[in-house]
Amino acid sequence: MAGFAEALVFRFADERGLPLVDLEDLRAVLTYLDSKEGKADLKELGGVSGATIGVLLRSLVALEDGGGTEFFGEPQFEIADLRARRPTARASSRSSSSQRCRTSRSSSRRC
Repeated sequence: MAGFAEALVFRFADERGLPLVDLEDLRAVLTYLDSKEGKADLKELGGVSGATIGVLLRSLVALEDGGGTEFFGEPQFEIADLRARRPTARASSRSSSSQRCRTSRSSSRRC
């Protein structure tokens, strides 16, 4: 049964066009459902009580306190950027050291 109430809350938000981008959005939906104005909508969900919403809100606080906000929400970068290939400093140092070896071949030092 775990996850059932959460699934109903997400479905509620989806059906009403409410984006749940981050934990703040989720908190707003849960707070609304727990309010006087949201009681009718909560009843429509069926299977989710006010007590369950309270448990979800407390769990959300624990998640936030544990650093959960760092893992939820829209990314601040493009994931494709992490996979882009760029020349490394090591590659450029190899080319410069091989250049030194070519210019110093007449010396007795080995490269």
